[in-house]
Amino acid sequence: MKKQKFIICNSVLLLILLITILLSLSIGSASISIKSIFDSMLELISGNYNKDSIESQIIFDIRLPRILLALLVGGTLALSGFVFQTIFRNPLADPYILGISSGASLGAVLSIFFISSTISSTYLFFQKAALTPLFSFIFGLLTLLFIF
Repeated sequence: MKKQKFIICNSVLLLILLITILLSLSIGSASISIKSIFDSMLELISGNYNKDSIESQIIFDIRLPRILLALLVGGTLALSGFVFQTIFRNPLADPYILGISSGASLGAVLSIFFISSTISSTYLFFQKAALTPLFSFIFGLLTLLFIF
């Protein structure tokens, strides 16, 4: 009975996910009908993909990569929460309770404060912007090592 309930629950969740993906592909500043989405998918599968079609470009170059990235990020966040709770054997463990997010915030603040005051060239703006997440990640890891 439990296995059947598990299968039904996962089937319903998968159906909701597929409906959400389909709606995300069709809704936007350029509205695309669901029939056009299926036609574009069939063209891609059959090998008759038309790169000049505006709808196909919107679907495959803009909306589908964003949807797939959102799925990947959501799955990664769920997995990281699972790992936190498993490592610490605490079902309430998360980065906020453990102080890891505060350590990461400290790293970001230090990066912004010290790097922006020492590097003033506009050419190095993107390098400064890339260092802030790096410092945040490093300080988050240091906080995790300190706690663990």
